[in-house]
Amino acid sequence: ELRGKALNAAILRAAREAGYRHIFLFRQDEFSRLVSKFIAEAHGTWFKDYASKVYTKIRTGERQVEPVPVEKIVAAYHHCRDMTEAIHASLKELGPDVYEIAYEDLYTPDPAARLLRLNELLDFLDFSPAVIKAHEASIQENILGEGQDTRSIVGFVPNLEEVIRALSAVGCEPPPGLVNSSDQVALPLPAARENPAAQAQPPLTARNLALVREFQRLAEKYGTEGPYLEVGPNHASATVLSGDYFIGAEKHGIYLDEFENPVARQNSNDIKIYRDNLVEVCSKFKDGYFATIFSNCALEHDGEFWSTLGEMKRLLAPRGYLMISVPGFRDPKKKATDIKVIGVRGNRLREAVPTFRSHGSTDYWRFSPRALREVILKGLEIEEVRPLGVPIWLIGVGSKPAP
Repeated sequence: ELRGKALNAAILRAAREAGYRHIFLFRQDEFSRLVSKFIAEAHGTWFKDYASKVYTKIRTGERQVEPVPVEKIVAAYHHCRDMTEAIHASLKELGPDVYEIAYEDLYTPDPAARLLRLNELLDFLDFSPAVIKAHEASIQENILGEGQDTRSIVGFVPNLEEVIRALSAVGCEPPPGLVNSSDQVALPLPAARENPAAQAQPPLTARNLALVREFQRLAEKYGTEGPYLEVGPNHASATVLSGDYFIGAEKHGIYLDEFENPVARQNSNDIKIYRDNLVEVCSKFKDGYFATIFSNCALEHDGEFWSTLGEMKRLLAPRGYLMISVPGFRDPKKKATDIKVIGVRGNRLREAVPTFRSHGSTDYWRFSPRALREVILKGLEIEEVRPLGVPIWLIGVGSKPAP
């Protein structure tokens, strides 16, 4: 799309004369492709490893996304659409062997479907088993591995609503679910203004959204399945299971917040909601009932979190995932605290560690990364433990070993 039509036509003719087969790889979700392109231009995130570092900083609030130039992205859409149509027409006119495939069909989140389309593509190219075997590592990394996951940070584009309106006006619609993400980022909740009862909810913060997005991203990363249990959401828009990925699955939510939450009840996206004692709720389900359990901002408010953990691990199915977020603290030996010490030498303030402020009357605990590995996820196979945001929150993912 960056070159002229004459050059593309010449390449097509030469390729046909040389006996090449042709793959017409196109994007159905042109909106996401264009936004990703402009984010990459602004931040240099053209390669996966560097993109991963930048996107992590964006999700944790350490780096801001540049606004997308609206006029330029609209012009790019018109240009790309015209070039794509011209290339497709040239392929049809020349009549070579053409395999048409959408990017979304090849890079589907379903590993089995992705492998099926890949095998069809390799058959079309007439690659021998020996050639495929020789390039197995490259195929695993580039086709079967993870991509840049730009969608996880699209919601942080400051003028996303304006981009959505401008592109939609010229026929480039955003993918399903993105508008909801935009609403969460950029718009106040209408219900909080119109429904007096809803005003009792805690404010929706960037931290809430960052944790929710990270859980949703991890759910897709690990290919989680239902039935799902979510423990601890305290806002209608900060519920992990309200994401599009979970549509159609069996979902249960236990709300531990200190606020009556009518909005969560009304907009729970077919989540079965419980407000009883957590252990009592869990006792209603048999061992191994849930394939995936989320604990979001919950354990720090649980006076006996070890009992809750025991129940969650009992309810988790073999090979199922437990994903947990908890407030943490920073190790002063690894990074300075930036606290100015005054007074006598040896002042203990030097050993102080910044952590998340107290939030709510039932805020009991803070956790270290070691606690997450050796206490919270004890008995599970640890997939990852890492910090998120400043002040520090910790995310942990563990999977239950098969019997």
